[in-house]
Amino acid sequence: MKRFISLILGCILLAAFAIAAPSQIILRKSDAVEDGLIGPVRRIELFREATSSNNKSVVIGRREPILAQEHDADGSLLKVDTFKDGLLLQTTRFFTTEGLRVRAIDNFEIVENKELRRLVTPPNRPCGQEKSYDLVTVYAYDARGNRIVEEILDACGDTKSIAVISYDSKGLKTRRREKIFLYSNPIERTVEFKHDKSGNLIEISREHHYRDRYSDYEFDATGNWIKRRIRSTRFGLESLRDTKDRITEYTEIRKIEYFPIKDVY
Repeated sequence: MKRFISLILGCILLAAFAIAAPSQIILRKSDAVEDGLIGPVRRIELFREATSSNNKSVVIGRREPILAQEHDADGSLLKVDTFKDGLLLQTTRFFTTEGLRVRAIDNFEIVENKELRRLVTPPNRPCGQEKSYDLVTVYAYDARGNRIVEEILDACGDTKSIAVISYDSKGLKTRRREKIFLYSNPIERTVEFKHDKSGNLIEISREHHYRDRYSDYEFDATGNWIKRRIRSTRFGLESLRDTKDRITEYTEIRKIEYFPIKDVY
């Protein structure tokens, strides 16, 4: 596995340096900067509250957690919790070992008494077992430090997904093309991003699947948004005999905790 991953890592790094001028040092963006965050962000908690919907299954007026993520002082992700219907769905922990960026994933399921049960054993299972959730992430960057390739491999060195990311002249993300190999037939998906003149995200869309439009931003003193509105459209699909578009409007609230200055410098 190590030899296989080292080969891939070397090829991708060579490709990244080929993009940049020979004498130019690539200053890579951190995870926090890639997410559009400003300043020494330690922790984020994201909540969403539906304000209107034509989908009867949506509960209006209930604020629910969507995700919580933690960074180190350099802006690298340490942990991400994702939620569904207000309950923990998945925990991903990030760490670096032998120069490789690893993400260890715990999936959870909800049992009848609303308790959470871990679906997989702890990480570090050896290659060859049926399920292994230690995943290595390999990145490539362009000359501006934008992350342009993100490849995820399992403990056996097999590619689980690969994404190619495009940016505009301002360094704002415009497109993410991804291929996922978790199933017998690979899934391909392309997500488009649009921003306003100030660089705020105003739309995310995937053709024939969904379109989310963002507006009414509010910001904290550092310049990070802490509240915004979303008009979310999920398009009906002929293949599922459900052609009705489901439109829901949300308010998103983001709580941000920063590192003290003394912890950063």
